[in-house]
Amino acid sequence: MSAARPTPDSFSTTQKALHWAVVVLIALQYTLLEGMGRPYDQLVETGIARYPLTVILHIGVGATVLLLAIWRLVLRARHGVPAEPEAEPELFRKLGRLAHGAIYVLLFAFPISGAVAWFGGVGAAAEAHEIIKALLMALVVLHVGAVLVHQFVWKTNIARRMT
Repeated sequence: MSAARPTPDSFSTTQKALHWAVVVLIALQYTLLEGMGRPYDQLVETGIARYPLTVILHIGVGATVLLLAIWRLVLRARHGVPAEPEAEPELFRKLGRLAHGAIYVLLFAFPISGAVAWFGGVGAAAEAHEIIKALLMALVVLHVGAVLVHQFVWKTNIARRMT
């Protein structure tokens, strides 16, 4: 029999730091380190991987996001997460759990698909990487929108749990 997972009032300091670190790293990938298209096309055309600073940073940040996502799941399993606010309608609780699960799946699939595309030369993985990028951005926008609804419509002050 397994022990019940704790239900803290707030996320731990480490959980919060990891959340915001992933946010910053993903934003960095989307803004400053987006330039993988040309090096990838050259790799496909010539079979030779080149490693300018942008490529090295992109790979490093992607690997770091994967490691931090793993760490976040371990902490989630060990320390639990705060309960959903009681004021949140049940349908939205279910959607929230689904969205959080999808974000974690994408945080794993994003760097893995990129690594398979780059190091394995798998074109389908490169295509998946692009699709995952769009899906992750859509979920992030949805996530931020949900936080705003919680704060200003349902007035649950949910943002305090991650600050």
